[in-house]
Amino acid sequence: MKIEHLSLTNFRNYARLEFSPPADRPVVLVGDNAQGKTSALEAIFYLATSTSPYTTSDRQLIHWRTENDPIPFARLSAEIGGANGAYHKLDITLMLDMTAGAARFKKAIKLNNVDKRVMDVVGMLNVVLFLPRDLSLVEGSPSDRRRFMDGTLRQVDIDYLLALNEYDKILPQRNALLKRIAERRASPVELEFWDEQLAASGAIIIAGRQRFLRELEVKARVTHLALTGGRETLSLKYLPSILTVAEGGGRQLSFDVIGLDLDRQLSAEAIKPQFLERLLAQRREAIGRGIT
Repeated sequence: MKIEHLSLTNFRNYARLEFSPPADRPVVLVGDNAQGKTSALEAIFYLATSTSPYTTSDRQLIHWRTENDPIPFARLSAEIGGANGAYHKLDITLMLDMTAGAARFKKAIKLNNVDKRVMDVVGMLNVVLFLPRDLSLVEGSPSDRRRFMDGTLRQVDIDYLLALNEYDKILPQRNALLKRIAERRASPVELEFWDEQLAASGAIIIAGRQRFLRELEVKARVTHLALTGGRETLSLKYLPSILTVAEGGGRQLSFDVIGLDLDRQLSAEAIKPQFLERLLAQRREAIGRGIT
Protein backbone atom coordinates (compact mmCIF):
# COMPACT_ATOMS: atom_id res chain seq x y z
CA MET A 1 0.00 0.00 0.00
CA LYS A 2 1.24 3.49 -0.85
CA ILE A 3 0.15 6.98 0.12
CA GLU A 4 -1.56 8.67 -2.81
CA HIS A 5 -2.43 11.83 -0.90
CA LEU A 6 -1.40 13.21 2.50
CA SER A 7 -3.37 15.88 4.32
CA LEU A 8 -2.31 17.53 7.59
CA THR A 9 -4.17 20.07 9.71
CA ASN A 10 -2.59 21.66 12.80
CA PHE A 11 0.05 18.94 12.96
CA ARG A 12 3.38 20.08 14.46
CA ASN A 13 4.41 23.21 12.51
CA TYR A 14 1.87 22.63 9.74
CA ALA A 15 -1.30 24.68 9.89
CA ARG A 16 -2.24 22.97 6.63
CA LEU A 17 -0.58 20.62 4.15
CA GLU A 18 -1.92 18.90 1.04
CA PHE A 19 0.57 16.65 -0.75
CA SER A 20 0.20 14.04 -3.50
CA PRO A 21 3.53 12.23 -3.97
CA PRO A 22 4.33 10.91 -7.46
CA ALA A 23 3.69 7.19 -7.72
CA ASP A 24 6.40 6.35 -10.25
CA ARG A 25 9.56 7.64 -8.53
CA PRO A 26 11.15 8.25 -5.12
CA VAL A 27 10.44 11.46 -3.24
CA VAL A 28 13.19 13.53 -1.60
CA LEU A 29 12.21 16.36 0.75
CA VAL A 30 14.60 19.31 0.52
CA GLY A 31 14.40 22.57 2.44
CA ASP A 32 15.86 24.83 5.09
CA ASN A 33 15.77 23.99 8.78
CA ALA A 34 12.41 24.18 10.57
CA GLN A 35 10.44 24.07 7.31
CA GLY A 36 8.60 20.83 8.11
CA LYS A 37 10.59 18.05 6.44
CA THR A 38 10.84 16.01 9.62
CA SER A 39 7.24 16.74 10.57
CA ALA A 40 6.00 15.40 7.24
CA LEU A 41 7.92 12.16 7.73
CA GLU A 42 6.73 11.96 11.33
CA ALA A 43 3.13 12.28 10.12
CA ILE A 44 3.55 9.36 7.71
CA PHE A 45 5.10 7.25 10.45
CA TYR A 46 2.27 8.19 12.82
CA LEU A 47 -0.38 7.18 10.29
CA ALA A 48 1.35 3.81 9.89
CA THR A 49 1.98 3.04 13.56
CA SER A 50 -0.17 5.43 15.63
CA THR A 51 2.99 6.42 17.49
CA SER A 52 5.59 9.14 17.07
CA PRO A 53 9.32 8.36 16.83
CA TYR A 54 10.10 11.64 18.59
CA THR A 55 7.73 11.96 21.55
CA THR A 56 5.73 9.78 23.90
CA SER A 57 3.15 12.54 24.38
CA ASP A 58 0.73 12.83 21.48
CA ARG A 59 -0.39 16.20 22.84
CA GLN A 60 2.86 17.68 21.56
CA LEU A 61 1.80 16.86 18.00
CA ILE A 62 -0.97 19.47 18.07
CA HIS A 63 0.10 22.83 16.61
CA TRP A 64 0.95 25.23 19.45
CA ARG A 65 -1.02 28.05 17.83
CA THR A 66 -4.27 26.18 18.51
CA GLU A 67 -3.79 26.15 22.29
CA ASN A 68 -6.28 29.02 22.75
CA ASP A 69 -8.90 27.49 20.45
CA PRO A 70 -12.09 26.09 22.05
CA ILE A 71 -11.01 22.58 21.01
CA PRO A 72 -7.33 22.36 20.02
CA PHE A 73 -6.90 19.55 17.51
CA ALA A 74 -4.68 18.03 14.84
CA ARG A 75 -5.81 15.86 11.96
CA LEU A 76 -3.78 13.50 9.80
CA SER A 77 -5.37 11.96 6.70
CA ALA A 78 -4.03 9.66 4.03
CA GLU A 79 -5.52 8.21 0.89
CA ILE A 80 -3.85 4.82 0.51
CA GLY A 81 -3.83 2.75 -2.66
CA GLY A 82 -2.58 -0.72 -3.48
CA ALA A 83 -1.34 -2.50 -6.60
CA ASN A 84 -4.55 -4.53 -6.79
CA GLY A 85 -6.71 -1.43 -6.99
CA ALA A 86 -7.56 -1.37 -3.29
CA TYR A 87 -8.26 2.07 -1.83
CA HIS A 88 -8.58 3.22 1.77
CA LYS A 89 -8.99 6.55 3.55
CA LEU A 90 -7.28 6.71 6.94
CA ASP A 91 -7.95 9.59 9.35
CA ILE A 92 -6.47 10.21 12.80
CA THR A 93 -7.71 13.13 14.88
CA LEU A 94 -5.95 14.28 18.04
CA MET A 95 -7.83 16.72 20.25
CA LEU A 96 -7.87 18.34 23.66
CA ASP A 97 -11.34 18.40 25.22
CA MET A 98 -11.52 21.56 27.33
CA THR A 99 -15.17 21.21 28.40
CA ALA A 100 -14.41 19.40 31.66
CA GLY A 101 -12.16 22.18 32.97
CA ALA A 102 -8.90 20.27 32.70
CA ALA A 103 -7.76 19.39 29.18
CA ARG A 104 -8.46 15.75 28.32
CA PHE A 105 -6.62 14.24 25.38
CA LYS A 106 -8.56 12.16 22.88
CA LYS A 107 -7.52 10.23 19.78
CA ALA A 108 -10.04 9.15 17.15
CA ILE A 109 -9.21 6.82 14.26
CA LYS A 110 -11.39 6.28 11.20
CA LEU A 111 -10.87 3.92 8.28
CA ASN A 112 -13.12 4.67 5.33
CA ASN A 113 -15.20 6.88 7.69
CA VAL A 114 -15.76 4.02 10.16
CA ASP A 115 -14.46 4.27 13.75
CA LYS A 116 -11.57 1.88 14.40
CA ARG A 117 -9.15 0.88 17.14
CA VAL A 118 -5.39 1.30 16.78
CA MET A 119 -4.90 -2.44 16.35
CA ASP A 120 -7.38 -2.45 13.46
CA VAL A 121 -5.29 -0.13 11.28
CA VAL A 122 -1.68 -0.76 12.32
CA GLY A 123 -0.01 -2.70 9.53
CA MET A 124 -2.15 -1.31 6.73
CA LEU A 125 0.63 1.09 5.76
CA ASN A 126 4.13 -0.27 6.35
CA VAL A 127 7.04 2.11 6.82
CA VAL A 128 10.76 1.83 7.48
CA LEU A 129 12.25 4.73 9.42
CA PHE A 130 15.99 5.27 9.71
CA LEU A 131 17.37 8.13 11.78
CA PRO A 132 20.92 9.12 12.78
CA ARG A 133 20.08 8.03 16.30
CA ASP A 134 19.42 4.51 14.99
CA LEU A 135 23.15 3.92 15.32
CA SER A 136 22.15 3.23 18.92
CA LEU A 137 21.03 -0.18 17.65
CA VAL A 138 24.67 -1.20 17.85
CA GLU A 139 26.07 1.46 20.17
CA GLY A 140 23.22 2.02 22.60
CA SER A 141 21.44 0.16 25.38
CA PRO A 142 19.21 -2.93 25.06
CA SER A 143 16.16 -0.67 25.37
CA ASP A 144 17.09 0.92 22.02
CA ARG A 145 17.11 -2.48 20.34
CA ARG A 146 13.83 -3.48 21.98
CA ARG A 147 12.26 -0.25 20.74
CA PHE A 148 13.41 -1.04 17.20
CA MET A 149 11.92 -4.53 17.30
CA ASP A 150 8.67 -3.30 18.84
CA GLY A 151 8.28 -0.60 16.20
CA THR A 152 8.66 -3.14 13.41
CA LEU A 153 6.71 -6.07 14.83
CA ARG A 154 3.68 -4.04 15.86
CA GLN A 155 3.15 -3.25 12.16
CA VAL A 156 3.16 -6.85 10.92
CA ASP A 157 2.15 -9.11 13.84
CA ILE A 158 -1.23 -8.49 15.47
CA ASP A 159 -0.58 -11.06 18.23
CA TYR A 160 2.63 -9.25 19.11
CA LEU A 161 0.84 -5.90 19.16
CA LEU A 162 -1.86 -7.23 21.48
CA ALA A 163 0.71 -8.83 23.80
CA LEU A 164 2.82 -5.67 23.88
CA ASN A 165 -0.19 -3.52 24.75
CA GLU A 166 -1.22 -5.96 27.47
CA TYR A 167 2.31 -6.13 28.89
CA ASP A 168 2.48 -2.34 29.09
CA LYS A 169 -0.79 -2.33 31.05
CA ILE A 170 0.17 -5.14 33.44
CA LEU A 171 3.67 -3.93 34.31
CA PRO A 172 2.64 -0.73 36.18
CA GLN A 173 -0.07 -2.69 38.00
CA ARG A 174 2.50 -5.20 39.22
CA ASN A 175 4.94 -2.44 40.18
CA ALA A 176 2.24 -0.67 42.20
CA LEU A 177 1.50 -3.93 44.01
CA LEU A 178 5.20 -4.46 44.77
CA LYS A 179 5.30 -1.07 46.48
CA ARG A 180 2.18 -1.86 48.53
CA ILE A 181 3.74 -5.17 49.61
CA ALA A 182 6.94 -3.38 50.66
CA GLU A 183 4.79 -1.03 52.73
CA ARG A 184 2.94 -4.05 54.24
CA ARG A 185 -0.33 -2.93 52.72
CA ALA A 186 -0.69 -6.03 50.52
CA SER A 187 0.25 -9.71 50.52
CA PRO A 188 2.89 -11.31 48.26
CA VAL A 189 0.25 -13.90 47.38
CA GLU A 190 -1.44 -11.25 45.26
CA LEU A 191 1.55 -11.30 42.92
CA GLU A 192 0.58 -14.73 41.60
CA PHE A 193 -2.21 -13.31 39.45
CA TRP A 194 -0.08 -10.53 37.97
CA ASP A 195 2.90 -12.86 37.45
CA GLU A 196 0.70 -15.20 35.42
CA GLN A 197 -0.57 -12.36 33.25
CA LEU A 198 2.87 -10.79 32.80
CA ALA A 199 4.48 -14.11 31.88
CA ALA A 200 1.78 -14.92 29.31
CA SER A 201 2.23 -11.62 27.48
CA GLY A 202 6.00 -11.57 27.94
CA ALA A 203 6.38 -15.05 26.48
CA ILE A 204 4.55 -14.01 23.31
CA ILE A 205 6.82 -10.97 23.02
CA ILE A 206 10.02 -13.02 23.44
CA ALA A 207 8.87 -15.63 20.91
CA GLY A 208 7.97 -12.88 18.44
CA ARG A 209 11.32 -11.17 18.81
CA GLN A 210 13.13 -14.45 18.26
CA ARG A 211 11.22 -15.09 15.02
CA PHE A 212 11.93 -11.53 13.87
CA LEU A 213 15.66 -11.77 14.55
CA ARG A 214 15.88 -15.15 12.85
CA GLU A 215 14.39 -13.69 9.65
CA LEU A 216 16.54 -10.57 9.95
CA GLU A 217 19.70 -12.65 10.38
CA VAL A 218 19.04 -14.58 7.16
CA LYS A 219 18.71 -11.39 5.11
CA ALA A 220 21.46 -9.47 6.89
CA ARG A 221 23.93 -12.34 6.52
CA VAL A 222 23.57 -12.34 2.73
CA THR A 223 24.10 -8.57 2.56
CA HIS A 224 27.07 -8.66 4.92
CA LEU A 225 28.75 -11.44 2.93
CA ALA A 226 28.45 -9.30 -0.20
CA LEU A 227 29.79 -6.19 1.54
CA THR A 228 32.84 -8.04 2.87
CA GLY A 229 33.57 -10.02 -0.28
CA GLY A 230 32.66 -13.25 1.48
CA ARG A 231 35.31 -12.77 4.16
CA GLU A 232 32.98 -12.31 7.13
CA THR A 233 29.82 -14.04 8.31
CA LEU A 234 27.30 -12.05 10.32
CA SER A 235 25.37 -13.69 13.13
CA LEU A 236 22.84 -12.30 15.60
CA LYS A 237 22.30 -13.29 19.22
CA TYR A 238 19.10 -12.76 21.16
CA LEU A 239 19.71 -12.18 24.86
CA PRO A 240 16.43 -12.29 26.82
CA SER A 241 17.75 -12.23 30.38
CA ILE A 242 14.40 -13.46 31.72
CA LEU A 243 15.25 -16.94 30.42
CA THR A 244 17.70 -19.53 31.72
CA VAL A 245 19.12 -22.70 30.24
CA ALA A 246 20.20 -25.94 31.81
CA GLU A 247 23.89 -26.58 32.32
CA GLY A 248 25.36 -29.40 34.36
CA GLY A 249 21.94 -30.61 35.45
CA GLY A 250 20.78 -27.26 36.79
CA ARG A 251 19.59 -23.88 35.63
CA GLN A 252 22.75 -21.86 36.03
CA LEU A 253 23.69 -20.15 32.79
CA SER A 254 21.60 -17.18 31.67
CA PHE A 255 20.76 -16.47 28.04
CA ASP A 256 22.27 -13.03 28.55
CA VAL A 257 25.61 -14.87 28.59
CA ILE A 258 25.34 -17.18 25.57
CA GLY A 259 22.39 -15.86 23.60
CA LEU A 260 19.27 -17.68 22.46
CA ASP A 261 19.82 -20.02 19.51
CA LEU A 262 17.91 -18.41 16.64
CA ASP A 263 17.80 -21.73 14.77
CA ARG A 264 15.71 -23.29 17.54
CA GLN A 265 12.42 -21.41 17.72
CA LEU A 266 10.82 -21.54 21.16
CA SER A 267 7.07 -21.31 21.50
CA ALA A 268 5.37 -18.93 23.89
CA GLU A 269 4.13 -21.99 25.79
CA ALA A 270 7.72 -23.16 26.32
CA ILE A 271 8.92 -19.71 27.37
CA LYS A 272 6.16 -18.90 29.87
CA PRO A 273 7.25 -21.36 32.64
CA GLN A 274 10.80 -19.97 32.55
CA PHE A 275 9.43 -16.43 32.67
CA LEU A 276 7.40 -17.35 35.77
CA GLU A 277 10.42 -19.04 37.32
CA ARG A 278 12.55 -15.91 36.92
CA LEU A 279 9.81 -13.67 38.36
CA LEU A 280 9.59 -15.94 41.39
CA ALA A 281 13.38 -16.04 41.84
CA GLN A 282 13.54 -12.24 41.75
CA ARG A 283 10.46 -11.62 43.88
CA ARG A 284 12.24 -10.63 47.10
CA GLU A 285 14.54 -8.24 45.26
CA ALA A 286 11.62 -6.79 43.28
CA ILE A 287 9.64 -6.14 46.46
CA GLY A 288 12.64 -4.39 47.99
CA ARG A 289 13.07 -2.14 44.95
CA GLY A 290 9.36 -1.71 44.30
CA ILE A 291 9.79 -2.38 40.60
CA THR A 292 9.75 -5.42 38.31
